[in-house]
Amino acid sequence: MRADYIYSLEKYRRKVDCIVIEDLNLGSVSVTNDIENVIKEICDTEKIEKEQFMIVYKDSTGQWDGYDASTNEFVGLAEESWYDAIALWIARKTEL
Repeated sequence: MRADYIYSLEKYRRKVDCIVIEDLNLGSVSVTNDIENVIKEICDTEKIEKEQFMIVYKDSTGQWDGYDASTNEFVGLAEESWYDAIALWIARKTEL
């Protein structure tokens, strides 16, 4: 089984390329549990490289979190919109 989802390619502040994924929560595997397959399918369809994008997804609980494709790690953001999730993630990166 695969996750049921919709996605879009967006730009944050006209600069940052983002893959925005929303879990449709139709009873299949969650986007969280199938993230590698979801991202591969999107990248294959769009002919893009995942490392060139910030990836955020709305999980089955309605929260927006991130996935770092370069490290294959989840990024806990718990925001209410994809835009706020990207903003928080960028803010955290600049704090380092």
